[in-house]
Amino acid sequence: MPRTATDLLDYLSDSATALPKPFSADEMVARLVSLHRQSGGATVNRYFGDMAGQNLYAVSLYPERSITLAGSRLSAADLRDYVQAVRPLLRDARNNIVTWTRRTLMSRQRWLTKKMRL
Repeated sequence: MPRTATDLLDYLSDSATALPKPFSADEMVARLVSLHRQSGGATVNRYFGDMAGQNLYAVSLYPERSITLAGSRLSAADLRDYVQAVRPLLRDARNNIVTWTRRTLMSRQRWLTKKMRL
């Protein structure tokens, strides 16, 4: 039986590793909401959870899957449908859901986008 990867870099570095059990959609939503509230943004992977602090880069390969939400709060309701819509893409362990808040002088907007980490 193959060894289970401990993080995404471990998985990408060793093709013989297996993925851990994936988080459910509800677990991903809960993590995204919690991390976004704490930090103003979040990057969550279906298999490895919070990606903060890892030596990786995020690049949006699916700009057509991005959505923009008005306001300053991000709720579970905002995320639930989005997570379900991109779930097939999340089967690939390199794909993550990324949220962030962009503040301007005129308004406050939340951005929710599907991104890929390499």
